[in-house]
Amino acid sequence: MNSWKRVLLLAAAALALVCIALEVLSRIADSVAPPAPKQSPGLMQKLAFDYLDPGAARLRDFRTIPHPYLGYVLKPSWHTPEGAAQQCSHNSLGFRGKETTWQKPANTFRILTLGGSSTYGQSESKDSAVWSQRLEDLLEERKPAQKIEVVNGGCSGWTSFEMLGQLAYRGLDLSPDLVILYESVNDMRAALYTAAEPEPERDNTHWRETWPVDRPSAFEKFLQHSRSYLVWRRFFTNYTQERADLGFFAMAGYDPASTELYCNRSRGGYPDGKVPERGFLNYRRNLESILALAQSHGIKVFIATQALMEWDFPPRECAEIQVASFRRIQNIQREVAQAMGASIAETGAAIETEEKRVFEATGKHLFKNDVHPFDEGSELIARTIADALVQQKLVP
Repeated sequence: MNSWKRVLLLAAAALALVCIALEVLSRIADSVAPPAPKQSPGLMQKLAFDYLDPGAARLRDFRTIPHPYLGYVLKPSWHTPEGAAQQCSHNSLGFRGKETTWQKPANTFRILTLGGSSTYGQSESKDSAVWSQRLEDLLEERKPAQKIEVVNGGCSGWTSFEMLGQLAYRGLDLSPDLVILYESVNDMRAALYTAAEPEPERDNTHWRETWPVDRPSAFEKFLQHSRSYLVWRRFFTNYTQERADLGFFAMAGYDPASTELYCNRSRGGYPDGKVPERGFLNYRRNLESILALAQSHGIKVFIATQALMEWDFPPRECAEIQVASFRRIQNIQREVAQAMGASIAETGAAIETEEKRVFEATGKHLFKNDVHPFDEGSELIARTIADALVQQKLVP
């Protein structure tokens, strides 16, 4: 036998032995290895199925699910695992927090909050610490004769596009008496997002991706039975990383490792150095539509300007443009509220001032980053909004 044939056979035999070893060890790891920690997992933990296919595990455990009109929504009756550092649960209707019903309880003043992750509650420790729930608690303390319910209609990553759809397709069925809008940052980002297209689109398709439906071929399904194949896919491709990242499901052209998602930086900046108007026109149109829809059903709307922690922006790409665009979104809120007779309060400025005061006095921030509060920051948001609602006599 030629030497090269002997080498080839030996290599094939070695490969076969490696594959057999991986198959055996991986299946043993499924039952004996504890869940892999986020950092420094052991060899057996890396060979367990949930580590080899985190995309499948994440899809199973995702707190969001695809929706034909809203892109994605909260998964009904979902909750974090027992003992999780941040406790979170969704009720059976698909809203964060305690159970409720589509039909408004008798003699109840119902409030619906709309927004992105800072409304949903991304950094708080538990459901009861999120500002929507704390707002309900505070208002009932101040208005003991009135039954008040606050339904958290927020969802991470949502812009005014999804907020409009949430109100139209789901929020109206709750028969709210008041809708509170608390969101600016995601619309700012959508207005500046250029990872997929050089300028915004009217329907936000430059930002919002269609949730992909995973339909593997028959051959792919066959390969997925092989742990050797899963090991190769996990450690030598970016397949599982993309499947496990909500940004991949929700944002066009998203790359979690990219530092050039905004402001057209990869193409040398915006034409003539000016931010395109389209994203801001989109926001104005959507906000006007939200107000018109609510008002046509006899629902009052209260715009609570969002707090922005500018101390978190210096390392970010085109930070000055982001902050200026955020403030411009809020100017649109003021203009639309005045034109359409909606209530608005400068809650953002009040929260930013108090956060700065607390930090200067204690060295501790009430917010984790740009717009996401810790429990104490969420409490501050709730109290600031409650003060404004009572002052403007929006709660009976």
